[in-house]
Amino acid sequence: MLRVEKVSFSYGGARKILESVSLEVDGGKLVGLLGPNGSGKTTLLRIISKVLQPSGGVVFLNGKKVSELSVRELARELAVVPQETAASFEFTALDVVLMGRTPHLRRFELEKEEDLRIAEECMRLTDCWHLADRPITTLSGGERQRVFIARALAQEPKYLLLDEPTANLDLRYQIEIMEIIKRLAVEKKLVVIMASHELNLVASYCDELVLLNNGRIIAAGAVREVLTRENIRRAFGVDVLVETHPLTGAVYLLPVNGQQHTALHS
Repeated sequence: MLRVEKVSFSYGGARKILESVSLEVDGGKLVGLLGPNGSGKTTLLRIISKVLQPSGGVVFLNGKKVSELSVRELARELAVVPQETAASFEFTALDVVLMGRTPHLRRFELEKEEDLRIAEECMRLTDCWHLADRPITTLSGGERQRVFIARALAQEPKYLLLDEPTANLDLRYQIEIMEIIKRLAVEKKLVVIMASHELNLVASYCDELVLLNNGRIIAAGAVREVLTRENIRRAFGVDVLVETHPLTGAVYLLPVNGQQHTALHS
């Protein structure tokens, strides 16, 4: 279980980016972290992964305080796929995935056959094994994202954090990435939290949602409980229709334009 207790954060005494945020996530669940720009989504992920230290509150992984874990210990428990991933060197995709084995190797130790086996398994799970010998710089955005998810999995984590994993991808790759993430949560029993702006996409795949605004959680729970017309208006300041897809049964949102808004309130 991941447990966040009353976490707050601010930069140099300025406006609080997060204020008394609490949540719990069990293994096997895919949780979407939603909110407008500046709501604190990325900051919360960085605090959970110990990149930032909270000004108040505590984060626990299986009852252990994140603040008390070493970098190596944390890397064996938790993996992160950031929004921006540098790929300026001519490493092959397999080389990149093998970097995920670093927390399990001693200093200056080379990868063993077992590490190669794990890297291959992770690349097959994310459908990118056929890219193993390709330079990472030659891959498309969707292909590259699958490689970076495979690298995170090669750490053999129990917790997986993803920041905007479908950003700047076309619809095909968005769906492929979401299918992979959902499968990993279910089959590997991982705690998976992903920040996203793609409300309709996360509504189709996530088990639970957390909606942030101005550094506070304004709604959390099942998709239908969170994605309500009133909650979207409070968080994003826009009016939407909340509908149920006739084929999938999933919730989806439709923007209300000016004429529709007048008709709805006339």
